Amino acid sequence: MWQLDTDHRAAHIGAALGYLGDDERAPTYRVGRAHYERTWRDGQWEGPEEDRPETPPDFLRAVCSCGWYARVLVEMHPDAASSRRRVPQGQDRARAFWLAHALAATSAALPDDAEQARARAMEWLRTLADSQPLAALALTRQLRADVDEIEQRAVRHARALEVPWEDIGAAVGTTRQQAWRKHKGLAPLDEKEARDVLRPTFLPSYQHDDGHPPYTVTDIDLTPLFD
Repeated sequence: MWQLDTDHRAAHIGAALGYLGDDERAPTYRVGRAHYERTWRDGQWEGPEEDRPETPPDFLRAVCSCGWYARVLVEMHPDAASSRRRVPQGQDRARAFWLAHALAATSAALPDDAEQARARAMEWLRTLADSQPLAALALTRQLRADVDEIEQRAVRHARALEVPWEDIGAAVGTTRQQAWRKHKGLAPLDEKEARDVLRPTFLPSYQHDDGHPPYTVTDIDLTPLFD
């Protein structure tokens, strides 16, 4: 199972359900009176040994603890026969589908140090306004242009993550219609930009200039629960 390190409330824990052949449902196991769908992780079925499938899954579907299910199946074997829509590349591809969902779902959460950084910047600007008012006025003019640029950049990235206009409008304090009218002319991210937005950080080539990824994905081992 997977969790973004930025998801402090653990509201979006991801996993990959396994499917056998053309079966419409994932294999299940029972704990007490409850039934759970089996997930596939690191080459084995999760869950207790009883009734565990003897063969690997033919397809995977990314799911999230919030109730989200990927709309497509990921094909585990290139020669697997099925008429259903599927995408190759196995477990990493399934995790990439979940990652795109989790990034969009957690994109409204402010980093822990965001408010402190804003407060420090405002304190510095107030000091500048008191001591050098004309310099402060010139800087505020530039900051307005910078804020507009950041807003447009954020909107383009949000749309690449399929964040709905309603959520974008709420983030900037407007309605969905107002946000759409203001930003509908923005060009979508090109193929490379979109790929960078959605690139999982378990691919080491994606890093900030300081060598650190913008977020990390943690694998959560649930095996001890069933030992």
